[in-house]
Amino acid sequence: MTPTQIETMARRQYNAVGDTFYSSEEIMDYIYKAQMEFCKYTFMLKKTYETVTVASQSEYPMPSNTISIKRIELDGEKVDPISFRENDNITIANDPTSTLDYTGWYYEWGKSFFFSTTPATAGLTIKAFIYAMPQPVTITSTIEIPEEYHLDIVTFVNYMMAMKDENGAAAGNYQNSWLVALRDARKLERRKLRGDSFASVTLEGTYGY
Repeated sequence: MTPTQIETMARRQYNAVGDTFYSSEEIMDYIYKAQMEFCKYTFMLKKTYETVTVASQSEYPMPSNTISIKRIELDGEKVDPISFRENDNITIANDPTSTLDYTGWYYEWGKSFFFSTTPATAGLTIKAFIYAMPQPVTITSTIEIPEEYHLDIVTFVNYMMAMKDENGAAAGNYQNSWLVALRDARKLERRKLRGDSFASVTLEGTYGY
């Protein structure tokens, strides 16, 4: 669905077609807020970003809309996340400012991630797989979360409309439906991670490394 289609459906359901009490810009804000709630609660929006290494630089900013990093790759190879203490153990016998083409670990701080050893070569591809937040919504935007949740956005918009209208009974009903939608979405997103496989624990070394 497009933002305009969501707005139209929400207005119809709330009997507010043509009602200037709710502007289109306001409803776009509600759609954005609904997507934010979904993304924070379920981590459903998954994106990849690429940048390149700079010689003698170990710190790189996360993409501005990052909630959490899922995976970092350097020149096609996975880089493992570690804690500050683990980084200390790794670098205690090596100068962390030394320049090496092998950088097997990274750690996070604030809105940046740091390679344990600084890449020697400029131009190596850094690929970040992240759980992301959506962009603000306008009538020309594309809804970023999966289509199966678009009707739930309509429910959230109706909830916000009822709140503004001070319609407590309707707001309570829409809120309950929204909370159920969040709960169900969280379960569904977890099932998606399994795909066509059974739930199981993969032992380290299963694939030979």
